[in-house]
Amino acid sequence: MFKNVIRASIVVAACIGLLVPAVAASAESSVAPDPAQIYADTPDTTNVTLLLAHTVTLQDAIKLSGAVGEPVVAYAYDNVQTMGEYSPATGLDPAKFLAQFQEDYGTQPAVNGFVVLRDAEQQKKSKALDVQQTQLGSTYPTYVAPSVKFGPKIAARIEAGKQAAAKKQEAELGGAQTLAVSDWRPDDANIVTGDSSPFIWSQYDWLDYGLYSLPNNIGLEFEVNEHNDSIFTPNNNRPNCYLSPGTADPYYKSRFWARNYGWTWQATNIYGTPVASIQAYADYNDLSDKCRTNSIAIGLRKPKNLDNYQGLSGVEIQISAPAGLVTSSKISGNVQAVTESFCLSWPGNGMSSTDCMGVNAIQNEWGGYPAGNYNRGTLAESRGWVTPWKCWTSGNRGLDAPVAYSCFG
Repeated sequence: MFKNVIRASIVVAACIGLLVPAVAASAESSVAPDPAQIYADTPDTTNVTLLLAHTVTLQDAIKLSGAVGEPVVAYAYDNVQTMGEYSPATGLDPAKFLAQFQEDYGTQPAVNGFVVLRDAEQQKKSKALDVQQTQLGSTYPTYVAPSVKFGPKIAARIEAGKQAAAKKQEAELGGAQTLAVSDWRPDDANIVTGDSSPFIWSQYDWLDYGLYSLPNNIGLEFEVNEHNDSIFTPNNNRPNCYLSPGTADPYYKSRFWARNYGWTWQATNIYGTPVASIQAYADYNDLSDKCRTNSIAIGLRKPKNLDNYQGLSGVEIQISAPAGLVTSSKISGNVQAVTESFCLSWPGNGMSSTDCMGVNAIQNEWGGYPAGNYNRGTLAESRGWVTPWKCWTSGNRGLDAPVAYSCFG
């Protein structure tokens, strides 16, 4: 997600007439809205998390949601080693989600909050923070989740990462374990795009302490991007997407294989235990992205809080998204460095991380590495690869060509 302009700047620019659609704007026609977009983060809304009095089971959280007084778009959970959100928008049955969670992590999600959508202007006026403590759930039993215990699939991937790190350290360091490097880019990336939901799984590994060269205020966003040039205004900036001259497109987030909202997702520290929260978030904010591109991305506001095993750090990301209006999309992949500076004071601290994390003025805070570089590609769009069932690895910090492999073993 490009996000070269944060939400507040977009709103101001729109108000003074700086955002002019590429199509002639006659009297704007009315098109029925996408009903599923009650889950969508838009230029007029921001996500707010209402923290529960204590952690509860997902089943109890679903029962409790009726007492919130506003639509719940996702159920947030934090099991220390893994965190994420369950969203009904994916159509994923809660029982199936819980069964898969148990298989992968040997435990159940400890739900600690409700995610709701608030009017951005009202949120700004209220000066309320984006994460708010409540007493919701105080009459329900506290759920203390057993510690994460990785299932066979994840355990095998962790072992493979450890072996790769050992080989690299042996080759580069003669077996030493204390290298400090200045290259922040993940050494290895492994991405799977599957057909059900749709589904995206990815893993990113740092093999030699490079992650810890990031400044403390720099986060990372891990993207799989979809592209569609058949729409009417592919090169307009969102949200100025049109079906025809003067007719806005209410489905612009949906004309892809996967929709850019309503995900069930999780981010997992796969080596050791986080030293503190990685503050993962679903990066729904697509302001300034082209209409032709849907970004499916999870961000870590504090990636340096990932633990390491002898220099090896890694994050595993899973996303189930609502199915889009087409059965396949051309794709690309990227890891982007972003700054939290706007999140630290008002009005940024009243916005969710997807709305306040960005790249404005990042050059003034950090020179990047190599100098001026804030991106680590995993797949170039020019290769023409399409979903679903496209799987690939990207090594050597993105300097080597990606390698496709069979998703079916």
